[in-house]
Amino acid sequence: MQATIPRAVYYALASNVVIALCKFAAAAYTNSGATLAEAVHSSADCLNQVLLIVGRRAAHSGPDEEHPFGFGRETHFYAMLVALQFFIVGGLASIVIGAWHLWHHSGLDHPGVAVGVLFISALLEGAALRASIRSIDRKRRAGGLWRWFRETGELETMLSIGEDAAALAGVLVSIAGTGLAAFTGRAGFDALGSIGVGLVMMATAVLSLREIKSLIVGEAARPGVRKAVRTWLDARP
Repeated sequence: MQATIPRAVYYALASNVVIALCKFAAAAYTNSGATLAEAVHSSADCLNQVLLIVGRRAAHSGPDEEHPFGFGRETHFYAMLVALQFFIVGGLASIVIGAWHLWHHSGLDHPGVAVGVLFISALLEGAALRASIRSIDRKRRAGGLWRWFRETGELETMLSIGEDAAALAGVLVSIAGTGLAAFTGRAGFDALGSIGVGLVMMATAVLSLREIKSLIVGEAARPGVRKAVRTWLDARP
């Protein structure tokens, strides 16, 4: 059976490759810790999308003698790798970058360039997030994105949207830090922006791990769904 990869995964991968390259170039030119942290963030996102694609394809492998029930749970395994990678490679690395710049009192060159690149990145991240959200069936997101996030079993889409949301939040934090550094002349704000990006990524990873664990352990349908099923059954002989 051939795996069908959700469009949200491809949207996120394509946008993150372009954004990561732009951020690395801007970080090298401006010596901005916040921009470098954002580049690491986007690189982590790229790796995440690759892991999701690999996991989806592995999950669609047919059953064999040793695995008579198939490989459907492979998706959960790769999803956990994504969340852990996001926490360690993305979150911790961004905090280390910010702490290093803060400790060494690194200067910030051409802050306007850094802010401009981050602003464009924010627009691209926002567009990617919008595209990913629109890939969800309208009926399923009618009750709100948070409810969909808590109830969905579509791991790839959930993680892609979570990463896009974290990416947009991280860029906004970076813009705030770099902007304050440019306005006040204190590069420490830029370093704090990098640390802020790391905290956003780590929080997203923890939230994602919580939902993945819930799906692995197994959970009942929501009370509203159970009530609707009971009502439907009671209305019939």
